[in-house]
Amino acid sequence: MEATGIYWRPVWHILEDDFALILANAQHIKNVPGRKTDVNDAMWIADLLAHGLIRASFVPPAAIQELRDLTRTRKQLVRERSSAARAIPSGWPLAPIRERARLLTTMPGISGAKKAILAVAASMLAAAYFMLRDGVPYHDLGPQHFDRRHRDNAIRRLVRRLHDLGCHISLSAPPLAQEQMTSAPNSRYRGDTGR
Repeated sequence: MEATGIYWRPVWHILEDDFALILANAQHIKNVPGRKTDVNDAMWIADLLAHGLIRASFVPPAAIQELRDLTRTRKQLVRERSSAARAIPSGWPLAPIRERARLLTTMPGISGAKKAILAVAASMLAAAYFMLRDGVPYHDLGPQHFDRRHRDNAIRRLVRRLHDLGCHISLSAPPLAQEQMTSAPNSRYRGDTGR
């Protein structure tokens, strides 16, 4: 019998009790040149066997084969479990919903556009969670929501961005009234903008 993938195994198990079987490695049996058909292959293998030119491959007993299959399956499952465990951040199950967005975007192997998509998806999930939990309809917080909530961070980020572009600025901010930015920070350009 010629070993072809795993297709030889069921036939082998059916015939092994009644016949003396030899499993031939397909690479060791060079086929005759010309048209390839199953009948020609069978005749070629029979001719090689009749002349004693086929070296038998080792086929372990059924119990050992079953043990090997179980070991391979276990090894594959352990690999998949480890891969899944690496993909999920360690604090995910215990993290509050707001923290999950940060955990998602710091996962290994996630960068660029995928990170942005995950961040937006996490924000959408957080919004849906709070709407369902509190029983309130969706209302848009507006494009300036995060600038109002984290005013100092926004100012530092924008100043750093302007500095990276070659601008030198000085800031003086008006007083903030009740968590709303009444106006944008005043800025005066000092010197050349680098253009």
